[in-house]
Amino acid sequence: MVAACEAGLVRLRSWSPAQGYTTDDVETESRDRVEVEFESGDRDVKIEISCDGQDRPVMTSRR
Repeated sequence: MVAACEAGLVRLRSWSPAQGYTTDDVETESRDRVEVEFESGDRDVKIEISCDGQDRPVMTSRR
């Protein structure tokens, strides 16, 4: 994934699912956080991206 932060807002620029996964849901508008959800069969992975205090993207994931 490629994301950029500016003035505390994050924008998702590109993403690509791992082999065997598809993209289920994507938020691309600039905001304080964005999410991408990937799925494979009955498995879902959500990736959340926000900005740290120095305008750097920070990614967290959950299944």
